[in-house]
Formats: sequence, structure tokens, C-alpha cells
Amino acid sequence: MCGFAGFWGTGNRQILHHMAIQIQHRGPDHQGVFFDPQTHVGLAFRRLAILDLRPEGNQPMKHPELDIWIVFNGEIYNYVELAKEYLKRERLKTQTDTEVLLRMYARYGTDAFALFNGMFAFAIYDRRQSPKLILARDRMGKKPLYYGVFGNTLLFASEIKALTVHPAFRRVLNPLALTLYLLMDCVPTPLSIYANLAKLEQGSWIQFTSPLQNTAPRRFYEFSFSKLRVTKQEALAQLDALLQDSVRIRLRSDVPVGVFLSGGIDSSTIAWYVAQHTTQVSAFCIGFEDPSYDESEYAIDVARHVGIPYEMEVFSPPRAQSMIEEVLPLVDEPFADSSLLPTYYLCKLARKHIIVALGGDGGDELMGSYPTFQVLAWVRLFRLYWLPQWLWQFAQSLIPWFLPYSDANMSLHFKARKFVRGMQIPHPYHHAGWIGSWLPHEQILQWNGATNRNWLGQAISFLRKRIPVNNRLPWQDWIHLYYYRTYLLDDILVKVDRASMYNSLEVRAPFLDFRIVNLLNRLPTPWKWNLWKGKLILRQLMQPRLPQHVFTRKKKGFGIPIAAWLRHPFREPLLQAVHRLKSAGILREQPVLHAIHRHMSRKEDHRNQLWNLLVLGEWVKHYGFTDIAQENSLPTQPA
Repeated sequence: MCGFAGFWGTGNRQILHHMAIQIQHRGPDHQGVFFDPQTHVGLAFRRLAILDLRPEGNQPMKHPELDIWIVFNGEIYNYVELAKEYLKRERLKTQTDTEVLLRMYARYGTDAFALFNGMFAFAIYDRRQSPKLILARDRMGKKPLYYGVFGNTLLFASEIKALTVHPAFRRVLNPLALTLYLLMDCVPTPLSIYANLAKLEQGSWIQFTSPLQNTAPRRFYEFSFSKLRVTKQEALAQLDALLQDSVRIRLRSDVPVGVFLSGGIDSSTIAWYVAQHTTQVSAFCIGFEDPSYDESEYAIDVARHVGIPYEMEVFSPPRAQSMIEEVLPLVDEPFADSSLLPTYYLCKLARKHIIVALGGDGGDELMGSYPTFQVLAWVRLFRLYWLPQWLWQFAQSLIPWFLPYSDANMSLHFKARKFVRGMQIPHPYHHAGWIGSWLPHEQILQWNGATNRNWLGQAISFLRKRIPVNNRLPWQDWIHLYYYRTYLLDDILVKVDRASMYNSLEVRAPFLDFRIVNLLNRLPTPWKWNLWKGKLILRQLMQPRLPQHVFTRKKKGFGIPIAAWLRHPFREPLLQAVHRLKSAGILREQPVLHAIHRHMSRKEDHRNQLWNLLVLGEWVKHYGFTDIAQENSLPTQPA
């Protein structure tokens, strides 16, 4: 796990070193650059050494015999099997997956990408015949990759901050991206917060033959939902075998490995499989003072049950305050999932002992375990989506009168508000409102003093193009696809990547092995989730193996008491952020101050909306923009 940056066009070696320094947290072990003075292609790299710790594993790496260079962030977990099957006649000079990737490309071209089992983003500079540059990203989008053309220069990097020091880069705000951030708490792929800069789609690659000439992005992976003809017992056996192997290959490392543990089904499952392979690992978990958020006792019980030692610390309000000052200056694109803070703290705790951690990310999306899956099923069952928007707005106004305010995690007041707010988004895109923050009709945006009143049209148009409703795809499968291309891709995986990399820690997700994704996508929905709960097949597989409280207690999620903390200790940072956004000319102050007053007086729960603005204000403070694009631009979608 590392980070890279580069350009094709304006630039030199000094600029490459500056770009690399911006992402040194992603790779503290080595910095390397490559610059071709003839074509003005430059590659910069920061290494976090995981496999073959010798200098021979440093990057940028050149093919031993051919004129091909690579910078690669991530892991190819099946590199051992690939080398044995496809590179039998070649003498490898290192024991790294980077060399295997490079040689696989040299031998098989872009067809090799579909053979890689891992999390990755990479840039390959191929000088054989005419020069070309290829950018690629893994199937689920676990590793980030930004790219864009500024003037006559192509720029690309693992994080935006590496691009901001290049003289060609322009900080022009993308208004569509900002609109979607306020709705969804993140900037969805393929957009970025800046105009002319895009995120490469998951499971795709793009080729440049010059800074201004490129192919459209091409997919090497598509999600398939065609159903398998298997029995339930056969499916259970396949899932068990794939989890065993997925964990096995993700334990490959030349540095210490551990496991994240919350006491929930997903992380407990991973801990159990890890313990089948080795007990030379530790589990890491954090707790909260508020019992409605705290799961640490369950995590500790699971660690004891599977027989691995554990480390636990409490994430308190003073520590949360310090996290704001420590983490948010690093967030170079607005990102308002407040669980970034405890995830960062967990990674910081783990990094004292290990360099690689395994986690349970992906299980909820794969097996319908978010409550929103069940809620949409009930909405469809009773056809509630036919009710007009004004009726849902009226219902929202009644909630403070009938349901008392509470700071507790998943309080009835909070859940009721979330439900009726999501129902104000056109069907079937309610999830954007159920998971996100500001709604289009709240009209808190303005450009040059004029209110942006076309929120709804812009947001829904984007979602319909990105995840269109397909009559050939059952709505139950469509929900999974929606989450793969939005919440999992642009929230969960971004959170884990940034929180871990800010601490120079690698986190691996066994559930997101593409073989497991393919299997679960192709199983019947009733085997995975129903009107009441999710992860049915995983529950059946793991119930004999784990403590019963793992399956019987209510799902809490990895949240923090943000509702209470916005009154203290986050009140002043919130007010400063709102003032900063007003001064920047993009925020209507009146509706925001009304939301702040209602929240501070404990009349309505606005935790998500206010945290969204606090993060945006911090982004403006540390990164910001010099202009606002006049048109909303949508990057070309992969073929």
C-alpha cells in the first residue's frame, strides 16, 4: 500500500518530488521519481513496504528487460499463483507483487488486469514503440485514482493534495460535485470537487497516447447478477471455502498483521477465519463513553472466543476534538462521514503494533444488512413512493411534536426523520436521502448571491445516469448495484483508505474479494436478506462458530455521538465553518442558522447536516477554490 502521482506535459524532477512529499503519509519508507526528458512523463512514488522489504522493491519500478515503468498502490493478493501459472519461464528479481503485475502486463497487455485479485490503482508508462500511459483501478474501487487535463498537461495521483503543488493545476470548484456532496456526504465517482479532475471508475482502465489524446475508459470487470443453480448447502460450502482462501492470501505479508474487531458479524467472521490460519495476530477495537454507541465489550468477548489478544481504547470527546485538528486538514476533498474520526483513531492505535490490518468492510452491501434495504422493501410493498413530496415534508414537520429529541445512536426521532427525508427523493433513489444530509428543496446553496434552486434536477439526473433503473435487473439486485457504485465506493472505501493511509497503515477487506462478490451477487435474494434482517447466509454459516450475541444484538454501526458533540466540543468549529462558507459566497446563511438553532435547543436532530457543513468549511479553509465552473461537467463513463 503506497501512493503515487505523475504528469505528462509540463514539469520536472523537482515538481515530482514536491508531489510525492504531499502524500508521504501513504508511504513513509521510500520516495522515488522517474522523469523522461524526451516526452516529459514523470512518475513519483511513496512506498509503504509490505512485501520484500529490500530496496529492489522500491518504485517507480522498471521491467528488467523492457522499456516499461510502473507506479502501483495496493496489493495483488494472488501474485504467487499468477507467477506460478503465467510466468513460469521468467526469473523474478524480487518477491513483490509489483514485479508480477509489471511482467503480467508486459506479456499479456491490458487483458492481464482481469486476472488480478486485489486492491490496486496503478500507472504504467510503456515506451515500447510509441509512448503510452495506462491508468487502472481495481474492481471495487478500493484504491483511489484521480486524473485530469489542465492546459496541455495530464495530471494523476492517489490524492488531490499531490496535484495541488503542480503549477498546471487549477482549483476551480465543480458545482455539480458540491451539490452532490451536500446531498450524499461525499463527492461521487467519477466526479471530483474540482472541475477538469475525475476519479477513474472502479474496474476500469484508460490509455493516453499523449496528454490530450486518450481512449474512453474501458471496463475489465462488470457486476453480474445472473443466478446460479446451486443448493443452499452448496452455496454455504462455497462461501466458506472462499472466505478461507480470501483471508489466507490477505495474510501474506513481511510485516506484522492484525485484525479490526467491532463485535459485529462481519469483523467477527474475519477474526474467526484469521484465527484458523494464525494466532500470531492482535485484534484492535475502540469504545465510547456513551453506551448506545459502545460495542467494545462484544469485541473483547469475540477476541477471547477465537483466541487472539486484543488492544482497546476509549474514543472520548477530548480525543475527538484533537482528531478534528489532526484529520480534517488532511481531507483534500469534502467527506462528511463522521465515522472517519473513530476509524482514524482505530488505525492510529493499530499502527503502534502492526502495519497491515484485516477488516470486515463490504459485508453490509453484499448481503443487504443496512436497514435501508429492508425499508425500501417495505416502501415497495405498500407503494409508499406514490405519496406526494409535500405530504412527506408535512410528516417531517410533525416529528418534533410526537417524537422527543434524543442524542442516542439510532434514536426513534433520528430514524423517523431519516425515513421521511429520504422519501422526499424520487423513487427508487431514496437511499441518497436516507444516508445523506441536505435535501434539494432546503436550498442552502448560492452562486454569486443567487440561490441554486435546481438541486433536485441536478442530483437526480446524475444518479439516473450513473445507476439507471433497468427493467431486466430485479429491484433487489439494483439496490446492491446502487450501493456498490455510491456508498461503498465513495464513502466506506474512501473512509478506510484515508483513515488508514493517514497513519501509514494498510487495511485489507476479505469480503471484497471479487470471487466472494461474484458468488453473493448470483445467489437468490432470500438467501441474503429479507424484510427483517440481512446477512442470512453468513449468519447460518457462522452461528455455530461465534458467540450468540454477535447475531442477536441490534446493529449499531461505527458511528460517534456527533449529535451531542456538535454542542460541545464541536460547536465553535461549526460556527466558524458556517461563517467561512458564507464568506466564500456559496452558502445561504438563514436556513443553516435555523438548523443550528433547532439542533442546539434539542428540538430537531440535524447532526448529519451540520457535520456536513463543518467538514466543508474545514475543506475551504485548508484547500478551497479560486473560481466556480460555469458548467457542470460529467466525465466520460467506461464502455
